[in-house]
Amino acid sequence: MKDSSYGSPLRANEIPRIPRRFLLKSPASPALKLRESYSPLVNQFQMEEESKRITKLELEKLRNTPHFKAIYQPKQWKDVFFFCCFVVSFLPFVFLWSNMLAEDANFSDFSYTDQMRENVNMASTYDIGQIPLTDSIEQILYVVVISIVIGYGMMFFMSFFALYITWVITIALPALIVIPLYLVYPDNVITLSLGVLVSVIIITYCMYYRRDISKSAFILQKSCQSLISNKVLSLLPIFAPLLLIPYFLMYLRPFNYYKTDITILLFLIFHGFWVLNSLAAITRVVVCGVISKWFFEVQSSSLNNLVSTLKKTLTTSLGSVVLGSLILATVSTLGYILDKFEKKMPNWLYKVLSCIFQGFKNTVGFVSSYAFVYVALYGESFFDSSREVTHLITNNVNQIVLNKFYPNLISRLSFALSAAILLVCVYFIPSSNVHESSKLVGILVGLYLQYTINVWMMTSGAKTILVCYFECMKNDTQLPTHMAFLEEFAKSVEDVEIKENSK
Repeated sequence: MKDSSYGSPLRANEIPRIPRRFLLKSPASPALKLRESYSPLVNQFQMEEESKRITKLELEKLRNTPHFKAIYQPKQWKDVFFFCCFVVSFLPFVFLWSNMLAEDANFSDFSYTDQMRENVNMASTYDIGQIPLTDSIEQILYVVVISIVIGYGMMFFMSFFALYITWVITIALPALIVIPLYLVYPDNVITLSLGVLVSVIIITYCMYYRRDISKSAFILQKSCQSLISNKVLSLLPIFAPLLLIPYFLMYLRPFNYYKTDITILLFLIFHGFWVLNSLAAITRVVVCGVISKWFFEVQSSSLNNLVSTLKKTLTTSLGSVVLGSLILATVSTLGYILDKFEKKMPNWLYKVLSCIFQGFKNTVGFVSSYAFVYVALYGESFFDSSREVTHLITNNVNQIVLNKFYPNLISRLSFALSAAILLVCVYFIPSSNVHESSKLVGILVGLYLQYTINVWMMTSGAKTILVCYFECMKNDTQLPTHMAFLEEFAKSVEDVEIKENSK
């Protein structure tokens, strides 16, 4: 045994052991003081030995966990080519506008017809003061505040009673099938027997998968809690449509001017779908990113999460967002073309093709909605995220179906209830000096906000919580995951890498 008087450090097995007979009960015992003087050394050696247990295999496993990949892994630019294509797609508008302005300049010999003169005279005699602009702005602001309060009040209610509502719907579902059939076909035994059989199948399914149903209710409950904790997300449905105003000012005149040119018209329709889907996808990725940060980080600011997620979405992940929106825009354009050929094909053929296309469109939209969650979580490319979605669906089909059914149904029920409350607050409350058109505009704005908050954001949050939950379960991590755990392991990773590099 080495002597510690020469300055050499003690090892854990070199700490002198004090015989038990010298350990007296008196706190002034020299033997007890000597033992207590060595306790910091013992704790230090134990911490060093504990830190050495993190092997390279454990470090590699840690790097593959969703916490490390989502927070500490540096993000790379993905799908840059499609982002460049999206930027280049605005260049044809320059040529379209230059062509229109040139034709307007050459059309100097313009003569008014009688109908045009009558329209101009009617427009000149119209009193612009009749437009209740001030009342409309006040009504819209009033409805925006009321809609946000009602929407988040409904989320607060769902965060406590989502489980009970889920099971009430599950229990009432067989009755909702049998009772309408009995009322419509009271004497048809075959129809009633079929309804009873379907009800028995539903009851058996719910009893067998009762844990998965409770899990879907728990996911919806966590989704509402995440949205309540991040109230700053309510700004997205308010300010996102404002970004479309300059685009529509640039878009509407070429759309009306080139209605007869099929090629230009299809390009404008496709580009309109692309821009609308891109804006919706950016909003979805931001919402999913903020909720995933809430899932992995407990002590985090919602405003900081929104700013960091928005920065990542508009930089490294913008190519993936644009690529997913390009696929959705292509499908929507094909649907528009199919609707235009409705009168040029047999009715049965159109119904078959529209049914097949609608199923294909719903599948693409379903996969892309989950793919955007992976884009927000890991910052991967859209095709890599879609590949992860296929693995998620194939391994968890039952939970995916339940997470599709219950959150969508409950969110739409909450939207119907909140919309009824909004109509009562806006329309049936007597108010003086408010025009009916102002009330109508306010109701439309309120219904849009109610649908965005109670349906779109709630279902997006449920999908994000589900993906985060399965990613944690896939990496043997218990729910919930907290940021303190990640920081502790990140420091351990840095310490072990420094020791390995020093060797």
